[in-house]
Amino acid sequence: LYTAAAQTGHGNSMYNMAAMYRDGDGLTQDAAKSYYWYALAAELNVEKAAEQRDRTPLRLAPVQKAKLNVDVNRFATAYFPAR
Repeated sequence: LYTAAAQTGHGNSMYNMAAMYRDGDGLTQDAAKSYYWYALAAELNVEKAAEQRDRTPLRLAPVQKAKLNVDVNRFATAYFPAR
């Protein structure tokens, strides 16, 4: 349910997906996917998303973080053109 809503641009669902990936709650724990969803939620100004996103890179390699930022910008440009 969260996945479908997150993929269609629902900010709170993006935040919840990020937390699920961060904690391994119903999903395999994955820092990169957590960062990705927090970053997208932050693009929509979801409360605390940017703070959580900024904590996640401590577990990511700089190259991995850079690639994720490209992916986030690509998604945000396509789905949030008025940002």
